[in-house]
Amino acid sequence: MALSKKSKTWLIILAIPVVLLLGAAAFLKFYFTNERLKALLIPRIEQATGRQVAINDVNLSVFPAIALEVHGLTIANKTGFSNDPMLSLDRMLLDVKLRPLFDKRVEVNSLVLEKPRLLLETNEDGSSNYAEKKQGDQPVGTSSGASALAAVVLPDVRIINGYIEMIDRRDNSKQVYDGFHVIATVDFNPSTNQARIENKTAIDNYSYGSLTSFLITDWRINLENNLLFDANTSVLKIENGKGALNAIPFDINGTVDAKDKINMDLTVEAKQVNVAQLLNLTPKAYIEKIKGVQGNGSVNAKILIKGIYDSDTRALPDISGNINTTNASIQYPNIPKPITNISLVSNFVKSKAKQEFHIERLTANLGQNPIAATMDLVNFDDLALNVKGSMNLAEVKDYYPLEAGTNLSGAMKADVNINGKVNNPDAMKASGNMEFQNVTVATATSKNPIREMNGTLTFNNQLLESKKLTMTIGKSDLALGFTMRNYLSMMSEEKDAPNTPQEKASASVTLTSNHLFTADIMGDESRAKAGAPSGGEKGKSAMPLPNVDMDVTANIGTLTTEKFEMKNVKGTMRIANGVITMNNLTMSMFDGTVASRGSINLQNPQRPTFTLNLDLNSLKANTALSMFTSFGQRLFGDLNMNIAISGALDDTLGLIPSSLNATGNMSVNNGKVQGVKVNQQIASLVSLPDLAELNFKDWVNAFSIADGRVKIPELKISALGGDYAIGGSHGLDGTNDLTMALLLSEAASAKVSVPGFANEVLNAIKEPNGRLKLDFLVGGTLNDPKVKLNSDALTARATNFAKSKLEEEKLKLQQKAEEEAKKTAGDLKKKGEDILKGIFKKK
Repeated sequence: MALSKKSKTWLIILAIPVVLLLGAAAFLKFYFTNERLKALLIPRIEQATGRQVAINDVNLSVFPAIALEVHGLTIANKTGFSNDPMLSLDRMLLDVKLRPLFDKRVEVNSLVLEKPRLLLETNEDGSSNYAEKKQGDQPVGTSSGASALAAVVLPDVRIINGYIEMIDRRDNSKQVYDGFHVIATVDFNPSTNQARIENKTAIDNYSYGSLTSFLITDWRINLENNLLFDANTSVLKIENGKGALNAIPFDINGTVDAKDKINMDLTVEAKQVNVAQLLNLTPKAYIEKIKGVQGNGSVNAKILIKGIYDSDTRALPDISGNINTTNASIQYPNIPKPITNISLVSNFVKSKAKQEFHIERLTANLGQNPIAATMDLVNFDDLALNVKGSMNLAEVKDYYPLEAGTNLSGAMKADVNINGKVNNPDAMKASGNMEFQNVTVATATSKNPIREMNGTLTFNNQLLESKKLTMTIGKSDLALGFTMRNYLSMMSEEKDAPNTPQEKASASVTLTSNHLFTADIMGDESRAKAGAPSGGEKGKSAMPLPNVDMDVTANIGTLTTEKFEMKNVKGTMRIANGVITMNNLTMSMFDGTVASRGSINLQNPQRPTFTLNLDLNSLKANTALSMFTSFGQRLFGDLNMNIAISGALDDTLGLIPSSLNATGNMSVNNGKVQGVKVNQQIASLVSLPDLAELNFKDWVNAFSIADGRVKIPELKISALGGDYAIGGSHGLDGTNDLTMALLLSEAASAKVSVPGFANEVLNAIKEPNGRLKLDFLVGGTLNDPKVKLNSDALTARATNFAKSKLEEEKLKLQQKAEEEAKKTAGDLKKKGEDILKGIFKKK
């Protein structure tokens, strides 16, 4: 049907606005080209930011709404910061309503940001790349007021796959929000100047750490909340906020006042959070340590955040809250049983005025073993900790990974208090006690386990004390009473600290034992160092001494070393710097008694040294001397000796004979020497079989030991067959270099026969009492002696005897002649006198 003229007229009138609109749209599209839009936008953005700006592409569309689409926007960083852009994004789409523009209002249908990357930096001097200063040192934009905020309404805002990096060089910290997503819708009420916002935010990967490495990674954060923003007061109110941290749900509510500074008043609360979920929050540095750890039970946490946040002044809001849990459990990998019944009541506060963390109660069970603890940590430095518990040690392996070969049994109770500053562990004060009941400790490297240990240790910073701690090690029983002072110095990490008597640990120890074997308390470590001494059994080493000065009083029924056994060992000694100094140590050994004074130096455990003064009384010579010289195996009798001796020991505390040096005096009573080839050869040489075994009443001599030889200036032996005078030396290896003078008894002298000497000669040189003296030279070894008669001495004695006889006869003849001359003279005198008497008589 054909249109009437009137209808055509109305159609033309109605089409005029459409044509005009289409024409305007065509004009705008033609006029606002890509280059013109860049020329329009870039200078204004650069003027607003003070930074260099680049845009790859920008388009303007008109229908169905005015939309500005920007691709490849980059805003350069501030001078003095890194070369990376402060802001970049792949695409921005701004959709603006057309009609409100005529009312000088901007109403945005939507804003979409795709892959924005924001870099926020703070240098060591506190300057940042995001805050510009103007007069009055107020950041630009803080005084724009609520009107500017109200002038733009964003009904729909989307951020897709954003990336935010925050670097603070003042405290060497770095935060990264990777995969940052936001969907927000805004309902603005112009009459109240309030905007209600529905917000959903997700962060795929949150990381935190230092500038070089992250402590926390892979944290996923989700937030969904309703916000009410009052543009008049600049207060943002969070209502019914919900969130999740690595699938851990939490609620968030409160307000943020952004009028001047950001002032927070927030409450974050997590209820019934599974312990296993909390383990997922473990920082990266510790993740390997808890790998495979499983947990059950729930935790409730509440955090209050209140105060001003200002990155310029580094002001932080106060944070306080509490963490509680009941009936939780933790299971470690490769450990059979979990720690159960974990209950925790704690609270904390971190503010400018104070920083505190308090554990009001922490209890847990390791099987049937209860543990309880309380803790107060003030300013994250002042610590007050108390731990109480009891433990069946056989169950430790069920809750803690022990080294292979380690076995524990028995029971232990502990009550420990620690007070002091965390940043100064050496100054902390500790006190408490530990009680041991039938404890056994064995490790893969220990030769003998500690068994049946019973007693109580009490301690504080100055003293570690036990009245009586009993135990069995191998076949040895020990009872220790001790007081140790300054024992914490043994745990100090200050390697170069001066080792003065005031700082070094010291102890007073009482050691009592019925039977102590040194092999039981010696290490069993394999010697790996090349050139280790070969003395002693492989794998043993001398007992190491702790770095403690000790005064020890010992009372040992029997002390057994590798080569000695001593009984009734009593005395006092001092141990300092690896040296044992014996003041007056007495013992019974070799059926006699020994009193010793001196020292044993164990500073080199592979070759300890000793210096001793020994008084030996009534020892059995055979058993005692056999330890030092092969000659002792053939000597019997009661031995008495005073000796000053020094030398070295091997790594089993066995004597090294070649190291001996000594001086002393020795006597043997009512003894004998048997099986000595020297005596056998002498007996054969002089045809006196009785001399093959030497039975004597007294043996007395002085001696010295040096260079592996026993030097004898004069040894006197009163024997049944004669008296011996011996001099020279006898090697500890059995070699001889001796001279021997034997004064035979009268009976033996009557039967002696010496090759090369006639009996008349022997009889001629006998002493008046009928005893004959013979001289011998003894060489060779004890087992293969070389004995010969000193014939030169015997010949010289015979010659001297003959000379003396000749002189004696000569003297007798002279005396006889003189007597005869005197007699003749007397006779003549008498005759003369008689003649004179006769003459006078005649007169």
